[in-house]
Amino acid sequence: MHMRWFDPRARVLFSIVGALLGCGGRTELDPASQAAFVREPASPTPASAAPRAPDAAVSAAGGAIGTSGGGNGGGEAGGGGNGTGGAAGAAAGSQGGTAGAFAPPRAPDASVAPAPPPDAATASPAPCDGTPSKPLPYAIAADFSYSLPLNAVQTWVDLTGSDCNQTVFPDVPDGGAAPDAGQPAVTSCYAYEYTPDGCVSANGGFAAGPDAGVDVVAACWAGVILTSSPFPQSALGICIAPGAMAIHFKARASRDGARVKFGAIRAGLGETEFFLEISREWQDYAITIPAGEPYDDEATSPLGGVWNGFSIVVEPEDHAGGTYIFVSDVAWSAS
Repeated sequence: MHMRWFDPRARVLFSIVGALLGCGGRTELDPASQAAFVREPASPTPASAAPRAPDAAVSAAGGAIGTSGGGNGGGEAGGGGNGTGGAAGAAAGSQGGTAGAFAPPRAPDASVAPAPPPDAATASPAPCDGTPSKPLPYAIAADFSYSLPLNAVQTWVDLTGSDCNQTVFPDVPDGGAAPDAGQPAVTSCYAYEYTPDGCVSANGGFAAGPDAGVDVVAACWAGVILTSSPFPQSALGICIAPGAMAIHFKARASRDGARVKFGAIRAGLGETEFFLEISREWQDYAITIPAGEPYDDEATSPLGGVWNGFSIVVEPEDHAGGTYIFVSDVAWSAS
């Protein structure tokens, strides 16, 4: 039997199928036409939900998420956020809950106190606290007896223990010149020889190009740091009394006008390191220490104290053929 879509019997059949599929209504006959129709169940009119009080756990950035509504009923709106009116919460229900009330930004919780600043009484003491300091003026020779070579170590020879007042240096330029008469003799000193020529040749020499000098200097500079330990950065350095403003010393070289960089404490050209030209005669020199320099607590000295008591650095362009360098009577001073 074939039924057309307008056949009343077809309408009854479709209504019964719809009911079996759970459309939610019940099938009845229209008293006037005897045609079947589906009566939807009456949906209760929801009462307007009162605005939900702001949730204390919700920050001022937004409201609480609304609950999802079942069927056509609609979910409960979230609490209002900072100026949003709870719109996001209202959208959570399938038919739309009522929007939450406006909630002002949440004030800081007075019960949670901010972390107090570190107590000076419980803070870690400075490395030299409780350690006897060397009073000023302080001669470093007794404590800083180790020489730590720097960079191009093959160009640098430690001659400490040799004659500090020698006048003949046959293996370097101007080696036959003697100090002027009347210069005081020095009984002990740090003595070194710097011979950069082999390193300069191995790195292309200064005439190899406009930028070759930079590479040669980087490869061939050398020097030494006077330290109190063979492993200076793994032990407490020497604690020196506060107030040191200068380091005084005597120096001489095997040639006049020998350009040498002297320093202490840390790297810092013009602050803690200075180039000086020294002569073949013993002369008095001084370099300054910056005011307020924390030399007993430098970042370069992890365990505290001074580990770089004095430094000597030379560059190859100033010492062709080699140079002997002598230093004596190094002392830290308040002036």
